[in-house]
Amino acid sequence: MKMERMPLRGLLINAFVLICVHLACADEHRTHADTYVHVLIQQFQTANPRHIQARRDVLEELRDLGPDAAPAVPMLVDYIKIRHEPSSGASGLAGLARRALIRIGAPAVPALVELLESPDNSQFYAASSILKEIDSPAIPALLQALQHDDPRVRRRAALILGNRRGQADIVIPDLIRSIGDTNDTVARFARDALSKLGTAAVSQLLNVTQSHDTNIRKGAVLALLQCAVTDADSTWHDSAVATLQMLDSDPAPEIRSLSILARGRMGDSTIIPRLKGILRTG
Repeated sequence: MKMERMPLRGLLINAFVLICVHLACADEHRTHADTYVHVLIQQFQTANPRHIQARRDVLEELRDLGPDAAPAVPMLVDYIKIRHEPSSGASGLAGLARRALIRIGAPAVPALVELLESPDNSQFYAASSILKEIDSPAIPALLQALQHDDPRVRRRAALILGNRRGQADIVIPDLIRSIGDTNDTVARFARDALSKLGTAAVSQLLNVTQSHDTNIRKGAVLALLQCAVTDADSTWHDSAVATLQMLDSDPAPEIRSLSILARGRMGDSTIIPRLKGILRTG
């Protein structure tokens, strides 16, 4: 038995040694990379702003380093906040800074999401375009931003998430919760986002038309109406009409009216007698 165990034990020891060597090499790589990045940061910050090529070289190097350039995120984010520099080459440098942040990816997300709080729309749009390019790694932070105390942050997060068709299944549940936001503008942005996601959002919106929360029911009907207007795919209309008909007895008059309007947009001819009755009663 001992003779059989020795080779296995030896293999495990060798594997353990290789893992330790790999981790040590990885730590050494990170140490060297961090040192190099800090040198690049210093070069960029001390360079004469008019010496465009020197600063361009640094930004290109940071871009090429990818995630290893993570220590440069604060500097890069501060740089994209700048709207004017004393050189026509500044716009090209800002573009390089954006590309560097995109290549850095996930480590850049928290600092970029913080720009959703900025009162400067240009800073928000800069951060938004980068977050869209970073794509999936940015989704968790954007979903978290839907819960932010500041309604400006919540609506901006919804705006970005509405362009994430590739991650629709992930973002839709949180956006649906946001259609019941106490801030009307946030709720509208969430509805707009869901309508952009189109058919992927329909089944979950139909489910919440029976929610106990009046704001959620209202938001769901409005979002379905927007989907009916903007989505070229009408194959879901019949099932949606059947569900919306259950709102004929909704306790909220506004929801009953919105449901009729949505069904009309989906081609439901049974609403005509109800519309006539509404017109007769004023």
